[in-house]
Amino acid sequence: MVLKAIEFRKDSPYQESELQKVAEILENEWPTKVSTGCSIERRKRFIFSGTDSDNASASSFGIYSEEYKTTIGFFRLRKGFSDSVGNTCVIVSVVVDEKQRNKGLGRRLMNIAENKARDLGYEYIYLWTDNASSFYRKCGYEECEPILISSPIFSSLQSRIETRDNSTSVASKPGDISTHFLSSLGSTLLKKQSLKTREYIAKVGEDDTTINPKHSNSTEEKPTNLSIWMRKCLEKASEKRTA
Repeated sequence: MVLKAIEFRKDSPYQESELQKVAEILENEWPTKVSTGCSIERRKRFIFSGTDSDNASASSFGIYSEEYKTTIGFFRLRKGFSDSVGNTCVIVSVVVDEKQRNKGLGRRLMNIAENKARDLGYEYIYLWTDNASSFYRKCGYEECEPILISSPIFSSLQSRIETRDNSTSVASKPGDISTHFLSSLGSTLLKKQSLKTREYIAKVGEDDTTINPKHSNSTEEKPTNLSIWMRKCLEKASEKRTA
């Protein structure tokens, strides 16, 4: 089966039917509780969220099957922040259409995602899981500490720091955003993220191990303090060929 990745951006070529199919796959996997409006339309907005700004914090991809002439999977790459390794991303919303499972497509989807991450310049790829750690180990991932997933404003701060650090003609001034500040901000946000997950667990009960409970108000699954974080170092394509 020939598979290809379709990137969803407002300025990228894609078919409305492909977007509709991805929204349906996501909604089937993680149903949302919507009091007003259409859940499928919310899914479509989510797919494009964070992808079109100058400091885009996410890239969304559908997996298209040439054989079936339809989209059969989806994943998102979101910028991550780690002060211990290089340029990082987090793969989220990984899903294969329920009708196409048990065909080895999950591993192929991960290979496509890792290649896209390399193309985008990422050196490490992170993820979290509650019940598929053995699968990801087979894909080369190992357990690690959680990291912060960047938001658009966080990406903007990071971009400003990188621009300043790469400039040799502009000296630092009092009040400039520093790498130390960004690291501190990341740690603070990660602690808040952890606190929110603990509050969530307290509400739903310790026995609930789902990443995103059925009928959630969120359009994207979120880690809990029961989730296992894993990461993989992405070899460059040239390194893979010579290995």
